[in-house]
Amino acid sequence: MTYVSLLVAVLLLTISFLFVASAQNGLASTVGQQHAMSGQISAVWNVVASVPTVAALIIGGFLSDLLEGENAAEATRILFLVGAAIMAAVTVYSAWKPASVFDNLYLEPVAVVRPLNDLKRLAGHWPVYPALLIWLLWNFAPGSTTPLQYYLQDALHAADAQWGQWNAIFAASFIPTFILFGFLSQRLPLKTLLVWGTIVAVPQMVPMLFIDSVAGALIAAAPMGLMGGIATAAYLDLIIRSCPRGLEGTTLMMSNSVFVIISRFGDVLGTNLYDHYGSFAVCVIAITVVYALILPVLLLVPKHLIATADGQTSGPGGR
Repeated sequence: MTYVSLLVAVLLLTISFLFVASAQNGLASTVGQQHAMSGQISAVWNVVASVPTVAALIIGGFLSDLLEGENAAEATRILFLVGAAIMAAVTVYSAWKPASVFDNLYLEPVAVVRPLNDLKRLAGHWPVYPALLIWLLWNFAPGSTTPLQYYLQDALHAADAQWGQWNAIFAASFIPTFILFGFLSQRLPLKTLLVWGTIVAVPQMVPMLFIDSVAGALIAAAPMGLMGGIATAAYLDLIIRSCPRGLEGTTLMMSNSVFVIISRFGDVLGTNLYDHYGSFAVCVIAITVVYALILPVLLLVPKHLIATADGQTSGPGGR
């Protein structure tokens, strides 16, 4: 294993996986749009995504402890073989096309595929911009990754396993509010869920200002996760509703790209803030301010997109 071979492998695997993710995201978005159930799709999507995230955090901590005494080459071999086994399972699973999904989709009329025309249509589709801007602000979160780890491990002296436990608790705590969103999305218009979900999510990181121990941080991770669930599901619901017909996969892939790029920029900014001021409090303030900026952006969202609950339509020109 060399740096070059690792780099080539990562690039090829990432490109391949993004193709699969594009199709997967497009399928979910199409189901949500065609059946006017974007909120329920968002809830299910987030819950299903959270489960392996939590499992990976727990298993990762276990593997880290297990490989503590192994040499680097053996540790690398074990980790890569685990990854290969997971990808093999994905390959086998992809061959299954459940009728409950694919038989409930209708084919939309598609003209001759012209990528440049599609890009122009996407660029001229205004509803995409507020949705992606909200997603950008929500995932920018300067200081929520590397500075938080430094704070927990350097200032509070958390062990590696406890850092993994914090992340697992935080991620798992989103799930109850994802489920709640799936229930509420059938009864309340998306506008209501967007506004109140954002209001609850703005002070999400504030509990960290009052933490002075690892045990306290682990306890605080649960309410912090709960505070972000409605907002996360509502923002994905909005992105699904904002997709232009026939470009669902492209739009959802754009949201994934925004997530990857902006979260890394946020991490760099948060790390610099933490390094300069020597306090995690400044990161909490920065994150809270960025989250608060989502509220005025909500005013830019086309009203007809968020005026209905799941299962309802807004009449001609609506979804």
